[in-house]
Amino acid sequence: IHIVLIPLFWFRTKAKTSLTKPQGFQIILTVILGIAFLGLCCGPLYKMQSSNQFVYWSKDSFFTNTVVNQIDEFRYGSSWFGLSIFIAAYVVLFLFIISVLLTGLRLLQNVRLASSHPLVIMTILLSAVFSVNILQVNLLGTPYLTTRTALSYYVLFAFLLMFLLREASIMAGHRSNFFLIAINILLVSQLAFNFHFNSVKEWWYDANTYTVQNYIKDYIKKHPEEGVATLNTTWIFHPSFSFYTITGKTRWINLTDLHPEVDTSSKTLFYYATYEDANKLNKYSPVINFAETGSVLLIRNEANNKP
Repeated sequence: IHIVLIPLFWFRTKAKTSLTKPQGFQIILTVILGIAFLGLCCGPLYKMQSSNQFVYWSKDSFFTNTVVNQIDEFRYGSSWFGLSIFIAAYVVLFLFIISVLLTGLRLLQNVRLASSHPLVIMTILLSAVFSVNILQVNLLGTPYLTTRTALSYYVLFAFLLMFLLREASIMAGHRSNFFLIAINILLVSQLAFNFHFNSVKEWWYDANTYTVQNYIKDYIKKHPEEGVATLNTTWIFHPSFSFYTITGKTRWINLTDLHPEVDTSSKTLFYYATYEDANKLNKYSPVINFAETGSVLLIRNEANNKP
């Protein structure tokens, strides 16, 4: 918002016209709100910085941690016909550079007209957002935005791409329709091939919770002498099961406490683990294999021999 105020003052100075009282009030209010918002952000940032909470994110480079990461997230697990993530990232970077060059050209031709051009506005806005994130990393020591923290970049870049295609349509006429059709086909294909009703990429570890619970429930019905089934899990699966345990929805399961490492000395009846952890559990055998999430439900070997 404050960046938008700069050309406003510049045009007023050039035109030698004074600001009206409502305009002056809006500008002052915007500045005050901006300073107040900055003050609100400083407290949480300081607390997160002092408690070393940013250790879980990276500060390698804006290109690697934000651009490449967001493209990888956008792929949603698909291979994009074998296209490298870095090649796609350089394509995005190339489109952004083209937008910057077109913006610079329009500003050189006529600053006043360019200030209302949608491509110029979006390019400046996206550049400002990028710059703020980079400044935060260098001045405040915060990490680069990734995954959910950078969701706004998708929206901003989508608008930038839309206005860039609009500019190409004006320059190339109907010949640019091919690119518009191709992009629409790619986006629809991306949605069609990667959309799943029972799971999402970011919450993949919740996809098989019901299946595991129901299998254990059926097992207890067949073996009532067990009473309640004891269950151990890899740490990433534990919160999903603990929710149902705490709320009393799975009374047939006695869940172990959360632990960060694989429990090789576990004596529970069942163990729900990732492939990596399962390889270390020699006293267990697989009963359900979930290849799509790389997880497996295990049962103790002696219990597996029951009819």
